[in-house]
Amino acid sequence: MRTVIAIVTFFSCFLSAEGVTSASLKYDLSASNGLIPYYNNNPDYPGIYPEFIHLVLQEANIKGIEVILPSKRTQVALARGELDFDIISPSWFTNHKIPNGYVLSVPLLTVTEHLIFLPGQAKSWLTLDAIKDRPVGTVRGYFYHDDYLFERVDLASEKELIMALDKRRINVAISGDLPALYWSQQLNIPIQLGPIHSTGFTHIRLREEHVNLLPALNKAIEKLQQQGVLDVIVQRYMQIVSKQQPLDSIMTQ
Repeated sequence: MRTVIAIVTFFSCFLSAEGVTSASLKYDLSASNGLIPYYNNNPDYPGIYPEFIHLVLQEANIKGIEVILPSKRTQVALARGELDFDIISPSWFTNHKIPNGYVLSVPLLTVTEHLIFLPGQAKSWLTLDAIKDRPVGTVRGYFYHDDYLFERVDLASEKELIMALDKRRINVAISGDLPALYWSQQLNIPIQLGPIHSTGFTHIRLREEHVNLLPALNKAIEKLQQQGVLDVIVQRYMQIVSKQQPLDSIMTQ
């Protein structure tokens, strides 16, 4: 599927006398404008992952400094070591295998992607085999575990995928279920969820040379999960999605 949060590090990292990790990390919170409820380019209501990652870094005693990079640069920057981690699911990669040079945190959330299409077209997309050698709507910069089997039609966001289906620019697309349903309602464009394209846990994917930070990150993630913090964040955003309420509108109520 995609690069979701990228974190830039211009940091020095050390262990204090008490053994507490201390580091300074710069985040890139850029993501598709359509990846609601996971991301929303609104600093007051940023989405599930930005809110939770902020708390994870705070709990891990890692100073977070937010910056914005062009989304097309994030993967190159990660490969060069200019970025230190992103959030991914192994289910987005061929054979669920992430590239060498990275380590994964403990699981964060389960995410599921489907084939999506307009109502009445289900017979054309009964299985994933139906997209072989066909144009398929995708989001620019996202990872898809089998994109060598179909023709990518890259668009800017999940919102653009729904609009392209409506305009018949594409007949089928791949999207997370929650973003697709959210934008379907917001745009008043009915869609149908088809076969599952991928499903699995998301993780922090950390560059291997920073593996010394992984225990602190894992400890923070597990503590916040055990305290129910992640559940509270998820439920708040899920209520927005279930009500199909624009995220920018809730700030004015």
